[in-house]
Amino acid sequence: MESPPPPRVDQVLAMVVEIIVYCVHFSVIVVIVAHRKTVFNSAFYFILLTVCIADLLYFIFVTLLAIRFPSYGFFLQFYLDNMWMSSASHTLSNVLGYMQFIGQSLIAINRFTVFWVPAKHENIWKRRWYWPILIGLPLLVIPTRIPDGGKITFSKNGVVLTYASVDMENLTVITTSIVLIVNGILTAVLSILTVFKCWQLRLNGNVLAIPQIEERMLIFSIVIFCIQMLRLVYTVLRNRFIAYPNAVALLLYLLPFISDLHAWVCSISLVFMSQASRKAYFQFYFGNVNLRKPQVSVFTGFAHNQRGP
Repeated sequence: MESPPPPRVDQVLAMVVEIIVYCVHFSVIVVIVAHRKTVFNSAFYFILLTVCIADLLYFIFVTLLAIRFPSYGFFLQFYLDNMWMSSASHTLSNVLGYMQFIGQSLIAINRFTVFWVPAKHENIWKRRWYWPILIGLPLLVIPTRIPDGGKITFSKNGVVLTYASVDMENLTVITTSIVLIVNGILTAVLSILTVFKCWQLRLNGNVLAIPQIEERMLIFSIVIFCIQMLRLVYTVLRNRFIAYPNAVALLLYLLPFISDLHAWVCSISLVFMSQASRKAYFQFYFGNVNLRKPQVSVFTGFAHNQRGP
């Protein structure tokens, strides 16, 4: 068995950039947690926080430890001596991926209720009924994957950590496709209806009923949904070329960049979502900005900053 070639300069630079991006991503997570009872105290931010944490865990345990390191020949003997890590990393990638997609659907539902049933929105989301759905459902796949020991496949495109059983691999692709398609359709339908309602309110001149921060949250949710659709494309392509190891290795190499894009958009957008979020971030790390408490508009019943995000 030949060891994979050492990483190229461009690959090392890409990994360095990824690490920097996720350091920023982690800094945003810290701020959200620190201000979870003030600025970021809504269900929208809680769900997004969970998705951001899933992004970070995906980068550490899947992108770095399960894709980058073995492909670059780092600790290769350790991976060969512990084949179970192949199965574990693959399962973890599914759990975190499902968590991201379910979170996307919950965000779409959250945006839908803001615009369609604003009077009931707060009551719907004040209890964290969505927590078991967001975190619990993805964890259910773990018991079904434990029996598989995992394997390492070598190809010209790198080293791939996969399941040992072809049946398990097929089951994973089918399960992932179902999760992604169902959540994708649900999110798309709700997003279209929400955009329609937003457009209708503006068309009727009811601008006061649409706080700018809510519109920005809607735009943000649509953007990250589009990025998540790239993962669906990846799943379809992997299912199509599952019998071709080189193609699978290439797709696995490209997959982390989709997660990187998702994480970057999530973290940067959260910081610049509103004036309050920007102040919260810079105050936390630089201590020279005072937060101004959002006020409540009597016209809309929405909590928003009168100066605008």
